[in-house]
This record gives sequence, structure tokens and C-alpha cells, in this order.
Amino acid sequence: MKQIGYFFFLIFLISCSDTEYPIPLPGADKIDCETAIITQNKFYEDEDGNRFLWAGENPETHFKINNFSLDICQLKYGLGREHFKALITPQYVPISEVIDQFDNIEKTIILKTGSGVKVFPFSILVQHELINEWVNGQPVMVVYCFLADLAAVYHRTYCNEQLTFGVSGYTYCDRDISDGLESFVLWDRDTESLWWPINGKGVSGAFQGKNMEVLSSSKWEEMRWEQVKEQYPNALILKNNQTMEVPENWENIPSSQIHCL
Repeated sequence: MKQIGYFFFLIFLISCSDTEYPIPLPGADKIDCETAIITQNKFYEDEDGNRFLWAGENPETHFKINNFSLDICQLKYGLGREHFKALITPQYVPISEVIDQFDNIEKTIILKTGSGVKVFPFSILVQHELINEWVNGQPVMVVYCFLADLAAVYHRTYCNEQLTFGVSGYTYCDRDISDGLESFVLWDRDTESLWWPINGKGVSGAFQGKNMEVLSSSKWEEMRWEQVKEQYPNALILKNNQTMEVPENWENIPSSQIHCL
């Protein structure tokens, strides 16, 4: 029943988006497809031929995708890159405070951090879709995509650079990959590269073509709430209904600094 609720919650968010999108500049490339990404002008080119995806009201936040490796026509939505607040400094509460707030069959991700166990119920993860975290000093991200039923923990260090990730507001599917499974497209704040978890690669920007790395399964697993209560009575649980201020003046990593690609 909860999964049905999540579905209608997502549809509500999408249907309520009334943002005005940019008018394509003169000479913008004409892509031959009817996707809303094209018809609503979420894809455009500037006068210098640089390609962009709309990502918010401020044009400076749009994603530059000159080396985009996916098919523009298979992108969907474009809700804005801060629509889902991917947490950077997540907060937690003791399991004793919420022990009766979840059904026993609720799915969770448990993360073994070295100092203890942190638990991420799917019903809370769906609010953010991505949590930036740490395991034994290693930067990681906990992700959950409802559309693809994708739950995983990935590393956040690539080419010796620590990245902080968010959700782009776009989803993508390819019928020739994973039976056409549709999932969110991620981005990193440090280079503004886009990443697609289904093919496990960076798909534009400085990290285009870089493989995403899943954290060792010894450090995390999916588990039902009933099992969590039994096995980890001292665990910390991701706090519900968190808010996050959008970071300002995030320091980007110059492409010239990245040498391992």
C-alpha cells in the first residue's frame, strides 16, 4: 500500500511543476523527436554552439552537455536540479524514537559506518533520493530510485576527487539496457557532470565515461524493518522530513585538474 502512495506522490510532484522553460536561442539544434525535453525547450544551444539542459530558473545552473553520451529524446521530466533535496549533512535519530513508525515489511538500506549502523527506510529515502554519507572515512552516497526500484550505495571519490552528488530532476530509459528500466539521472556539484546509475557511468561533463563504483556489499545491504529491529537495536535512523538549504557558491573542480580519465 505504501508503494502505491509513493507512486501518486511522485505523479503529484511532476504534475504540479509549472516552471517556465527557456526559449531556444537562434540557431538552436533541431532534434527530431516529440519528447517534452524538446517541445518544452529544456534542451537548447547557445550562440557558441554549447548544448545545455534546463536545470532551474537561473541559467547559470543549467547543465552543459556538449559531450552527452545518451539520447536526448529518451530524457524525461526536467524538474530542476534542486527539486529533490539530496542531503549533504543528514540527520539521524535513535531507533527507539521511531520503532513503531514503520511496517515490519518496510524495506531499508543499512549502512555499516564503522562507528555503528545507520538505517535508511525507503519511505524516507524517497523524499531525497540521495544521501551523501561516509563509511570509515570514505565518502559514499546512499541512493533510492522509486521508478527503477533501485537501491544502492556508491563511492563518491573519483580520480582522487571527493564529489558531492545530487539528483538532476531528469530520468532516462533505454529499451536496450536493463529491459528499458527508467531511473533518475544524478549530477555532482563539483564538476556538474551527469551520471546514470542504470549503465553505471558518467554521461556528460568532466566524468563522462567514468564508471560508478558500488560500495562493497560487506558494508551495506537491504533489510526489512522487522530484521533491523531485531539485529540492530542501537542503530540510528535517517530523520524524517528533513530540509536543506541549497548550497551557494559551491567550489567547482576545474576539468584540467582531473587526470585519471
